[in-house]
Parts: sequence; C-alpha cells; structure tokens
Amino acid sequence: MLALSSGAVIDAFALSPQGAEVVRSFAFVGAGGFVFAAALFVSNAAFNALGRPGRSTLTNWLRDGVLTLPLGLVLAGGFGASGVIYAQAGASLLAGTAAALWGWHFVTGLSRQQLPPLDLAPPRPYAHADRFRRR
Repeated sequence: MLALSSGAVIDAFALSPQGAEVVRSFAFVGAGGFVFAAALFVSNAAFNALGRPGRSTLTNWLRDGVLTLPLGLVLAGGFGASGVIYAQAGASLLAGTAAALWGWHFVTGLSRQQLPPLDLAPPRPYAHADRFRRR
C-alpha cells in the first residue's frame, strides 16, 4: 500500500527530486526492513519471557549500537540520504535474522532440557506477626 501510494505522496507534498528519492527508497526498501525488526522484537519477547533478558539487550545493541551507525556512514556516502534508509533496513535485516535464528535455537532447545517439577515445595511457616506485641 505504501509503495503504491508513494507517487501520490510525492505529488501531494510537491517534493524535490531528492525528496522524492528518499520517499521512494523508504516505500520500496526501508519499509521492508520492518519485517526483520519485527523478528527482532519477537525474539526479544521470547528471551525476556523465558528468563534471558541479557540476550534481548545484546540483540538490540547489535542493531542500534553496532550496525546502524557504520552502515549509515558507509551507505550515506554512496547513496546520499537514501543510504541512511538502506542502512536502517540493512541493520534490521542482519540483527533481526540473527536474533530470530538465535531465539529459534533457544526455544527449541527448551524441549531437550529437564524442566523443574510443577509442584513447588510447601512454603516455610512464618511466626505470627503479633507474637511480640504487648497488649
């Protein structure tokens, strides 16, 4: 839908050729990067819910802290403003794919582990809170 309406958006805002190039690069390439960002978010949810929040943090830092800036600098030098959009999509592609594979491996590995029993040990009896209170 976004790709089909990109021409109308360009016409509606009377964009310059450079602006039109940025809108087209986002509509045709950048928006597709959100599919891989979604894979990153799903793996983050799995890691957080299953007790591995460090892995979630690591994959987010991989995308935002390690990949986005270098890719942005390199691709902006070659493609201009559109290169920044390509860099964001590329960082999401790399980090999202890696996180999805790592999350899939982690979740399927849970079935091979011995899970703890469902019945918990009975709670420790606590003394009555008023036993030292004077009346």
